[in-house]
Amino acid sequence: MSTQFIDHYVHPLTVSRPTTPGEEKREYSVAVATRETPRKRALREILGALDSKPRSLEALKEQLEALTRLEGDGETTIVVATDDEDQAIRKAVVHRLVVELYAETMEAHLAQASQAEEDSEWWADVARSKSGVSLYLLQTLPARLSRVLSTILDALRAENLPATLTSVRTLLAREARALHPASLLAAAFPHLHHQARPLSLTLAHECRFKRGELARLRDERAETLGHLASLRAELRDAPSEQELAALVQRMGDPSQAQARIGSSALLPELTALCTGVLPAQAAAHRARVQELGLLRLGYWTRMWPVFAVAHPPLAAGGYAWRSRDALVEMLRDARETARGFLIGYLIEPIKDVVRTVRTGGEGGGMLVHKEAVEADIESLERMTLALARDKLSYTQAQLDNLSAQVRVGDLTPVMEMYEEDIRRPLRSVLAGSLLRNVFVQVDIDQALSGIDRLLKSQELTFAFVGVAPALLVVYLLGGATSRLYSSARRGGRYYRAGGSRSERVQAWFVMRRIERLLVAHELSARTSGLLLLSLTHLRGYGERCLLRGSRVREGFLEDVDDLEDPELGRAEKLRVVERMWRCWGDALGWGRRDSVGEAI
Repeated sequence: MSTQFIDHYVHPLTVSRPTTPGEEKREYSVAVATRETPRKRALREILGALDSKPRSLEALKEQLEALTRLEGDGETTIVVATDDEDQAIRKAVVHRLVVELYAETMEAHLAQASQAEEDSEWWADVARSKSGVSLYLLQTLPARLSRVLSTILDALRAENLPATLTSVRTLLAREARALHPASLLAAAFPHLHHQARPLSLTLAHECRFKRGELARLRDERAETLGHLASLRAELRDAPSEQELAALVQRMGDPSQAQARIGSSALLPELTALCTGVLPAQAAAHRARVQELGLLRLGYWTRMWPVFAVAHPPLAAGGYAWRSRDALVEMLRDARETARGFLIGYLIEPIKDVVRTVRTGGEGGGMLVHKEAVEADIESLERMTLALARDKLSYTQAQLDNLSAQVRVGDLTPVMEMYEEDIRRPLRSVLAGSLLRNVFVQVDIDQALSGIDRLLKSQELTFAFVGVAPALLVVYLLGGATSRLYSSARRGGRYYRAGGSRSERVQAWFVMRRIERLLVAHELSARTSGLLLLSLTHLRGYGERCLLRGSRVREGFLEDVDDLEDPELGRAEKLRVVERMWRCWGDALGWGRRDSVGEAI
């Protein structure tokens, strides 16, 4: 997040390279070469490496060493003095090195300030509730007991006493300096080394102490950022090499208001800043954080109580391991079930739908209407009733029953008569019953054919009806999976325009702090640094949570650009803040109770 902010912040400096003397309207990159030399090629390689490689302190150190070796080559002294293009290339390289080191210096202090602020908010959350403090005590109890035990053992070794309870009681009774009760308290509560007051012996006070120290550290880094930010306008004007050397001195010690121009050469100042000052500042920052114990609790420190009470899950894990064969078989069955569902209820029905649409229902004969099929069935019913009346001598009740059977497709009496006629075909032909049975069979075939054609006409409908339940199941599962993934990616909350609720709340607090800084303070170095720190979070929110390419994102980042502009005064920036509240308050949900109000 800080890298993106710094890249955007120093971009105007990287595009304003010095131009070739006598060709102010032409960029260096298109300057006409007078004579190609090894020195020019080496300078172009350095400039190309600065343009192509990601910015890092190691990469800058390599290019500085390359330029220093090149400057130490005495063969090119005459070329440097007489060739304007060579001078222009060197000036562009030097200016770019200064800008890149300026960006590295700002990014280092901005990252330290951001980390201090995040840790400060974490400690504030711990101290905000009794349950959080109690959990903090449980999580840190092993470390506290370990420090107390180590203090006791060191005291016993110093007095050449054995490690027994009697020796410990002896030292405590005589209140030896090595084992004074105050030293044991300080071992259990390290913040007492820095703030030994009676009320300090509470875990909540310990958390507040760490929060205060981190806030102080953040303010120091913010003040340094403010001093560094004031140098941007001077760098943009592409000053002379002597002025650049003075600016580099101020980068190493931003608290000094100015540095003497011409007091030292530029390349040694750049080398000292890159290889000495910045690494030393980072090491001093880490040492201070570790000395005061300001770091957040590590993963294992926070999670050991969970593992300590996880005996039932561990037992369940042991049972699962013992039953692994059954579990493997269950997983295999589940896989086959899922495969059968996908193929049998989703893929194959969809293929049938596609096949039906492609062939248009060919192969089933001409389509018929339902009325035609009904007429065939009625004809079949009349023929069957007549045959039963003439040949089987059915009564009216039997005929009514047969009519109902024909309606549902049951032609058992007629089929039995047909089977009897087939046994004596000649006699049945002479009697006429076989022919009538044959005509009934033909009518049956015609009716069934009509029914088949009618069903064929609805084949696509049936195909969609068959695949619809499977599609519904897949749709519901896909939607649930998508929501779970979105929730996990957004910190466990359902995502909406403007980010999750926690992200909108954080942006709301950042906006409030920006307005508070502008209203309550003049634009001092510390205020400017705190504004830059807040704007880093605000720009990160806009680039991370607003839809890329949308007008809301574009307008929001334009307003952030205005707040970053060092040429705008306090009154102008307050008007920008008012515009942001007015334009983005409702659009990003800052004013809605469900997104901000309940979380506050």
